[in-house]
Amino acid sequence: MNAQVSLELILLMSVFFSILLLFTPLIQKTFFLGIYALDVSRAKNFSDSFSVAVQELNSMSNGSKISFTAEPLTEWKIKAEKENLTVKVFLEKYSEEKTFSAEQFNIIPFEELLLKEKTVFVLVKTEKGIQTELQKV
Repeated sequence: MNAQVSLELILLMSVFFSILLLFTPLIQKTFFLGIYALDVSRAKNFSDSFSVAVQELNSMSNGSKISFTAEPLTEWKIKAEKENLTVKVFLEKYSEEKTFSAEQFNIIPFEELLLKEKTVFVLVKTEKGIQTELQKV
């Protein structure tokens, strides 16, 4: 009698775990897309913070600085060219990409930056415009 109950319990547990294994890819994709959605929100906040910082610095004297942090969960590519800031968020595993663009006034262009970890941006107002400096944390 005890052996039969143990056998039935083992059989029931194996069916449960088999069904759970079937849903693992779906659960994994949902998890990664949730992380991506959170990262897109962070990238949008970063883009907005950058714009506000540039506007504030344009009204300040030369040598003024403003610092703020970028904390990507996935991968960001940031580029400033022709007074335009572009932030791209990538989720390579599922080929997802989201781009944010914002017009900037008086910013010194910089090459494309690839961010995968927390980075502090320091914006400094100079005579030539607003310069971007990075500090890895």
